Amino acid sequence: MAQEFHAFIKKSKLPSASDVARIMSSRGWRVEIPGTAALDAVGNRLEIQVDGKPLQLGVKIAHASDPDFAAPVQAADPGVVQGVLKAADFRIAFVGDGQDAETWARDAARALALLATGAFANPQRNTLLHYGG
Repeated sequence: MAQEFHAFIKKSKLPSASDVARIMSSRGWRVEIPGTAALDAVGNRLEIQVDGKPLQLGVKIAHASDPDFAAPVQAADPGVVQGVLKAADFRIAFVGDGQDAETWARDAARALALLATGAFANPQRNTLLHYGG
């Protein structure tokens, strides 16, 4: 079953795909995100390469005006949720199907949230990490 991992950020702070790949490479793997499209313009699929091996991640985008914008964090601590929703106007979810893809979807969402000083959410584990705002 595919798992989703979410980054809540200000869209104005959306980092480039190459910056996300660089931070994902910091643990010893060589991660590349081919192409020059911005992460909010890749459509519903993103291909990444990890040590030359291609992996497909799903991509889902939501804006603060969307009715389900806060859905992935509804079960988290209300105080933290309120801070996240005040600071974010854009959510991007990376979806992984299979163990490798799930691991890299999680890492992509964490890297994006960290670079944009936003928040990372893992609804399956009810985890919400707010990196600032």
